Amino acid sequence: MPDERDDTTAPAEETRERLRAFFAERGPLARQLGHGYEPRPQQAAMAEAVLDALQNDGVALIEAGTGTGKTVAYLVPAALHGGRTVISTHTRNLQDQIATKDAPLVESALGRPLGLMVMKGLSNYLCIRRLDAYLALVAAPAVRDPQLRDLLEWSRA
Repeated sequence: MPDERDDTTAPAEETRERLRAFFAERGPLARQLGHGYEPRPQQAAMAEAVLDALQNDGVALIEAGTGTGKTVAYLVPAALHGGRTVISTHTRNLQDQIATKDAPLVESALGRPLGLMVMKGLSNYLCIRRLDAYLALVAAPAVRDPQLRDLLEWSRA
């Protein structure tokens, strides 16, 4: 669930229409995937349920079978809704699938980046105290590292 909304947050009904259009037979997803695309009613319904939960600060408990397109069904409403969304997965394989396949697909279809950051495992959670201690040791070189700069920017948001 987003913890804040940004300036790109659209009115609720406009967001819902953009979501429906995304999954439509000739929508952005269909254009991105090409001739093999077939709309999946279950995927669109799941996406709307996720959007409902986001728009109403609610919870969505959804069970969907293999091949439903679950990942895209929650990435798209989160992206259209705006703000930050945390997605937790059970496996690193699914994290990798989201980061290397599903998120780039959604980014391309939407025509904008999602601002995705992947963190793997408990040992990779960010401890602000340790980050500050590290920065005190390395100071200037850290600012030149683009990944560290992105992490700093994200951690201060």
